[in-house]
Amino acid sequence: MVRKLGSSFDGQQSCVARADADSWQNENVYSAETDKRTLFDSYKYALATKLGDDHAVPTDSALLKKLTGSVTHVYRYYDGEAHQTVTQFMVDSSERIFTVTSGQNPYSVFLKAGVQVSFQYVDTNERVSAVKTFQIEGKK
Repeated sequence: MVRKLGSSFDGQQSCVARADADSWQNENVYSAETDKRTLFDSYKYALATKLGDDHAVPTDSALLKKLTGSVTHVYRYYDGEAHQTVTQFMVDSSERIFTVTSGQNPYSVFLKAGVQVSFQYVDTNERVSAVKTFQIEGKK
């Protein structure tokens, strides 16, 4: 279930996803983000790490992977619903497309081909992955 909650203090829309897992372990999983793609990726991450009948202890870094590379392709668009710029990019060391929003990282709008970046992303084995942390190398 995905619900849109109204505006936050900064005027951005917020989305919340919730799963009741009473049939498994009587747990609830929640995720809240400012855009649908990040919400869905965070929700999948929460489901993968907090639900299931195995005996693994969930951690925040279970499906997070770190990658550093040189940007090869950049595509940008403005998401009018979320009131932010979405930047999709590829790096030389991966075939995946990575997505970061200006709401998550304002410096992402300055990204261009040839720039070195390091970031963590949610590994969902899909072609497009959401970036959790993002840094342009040389920018502090």
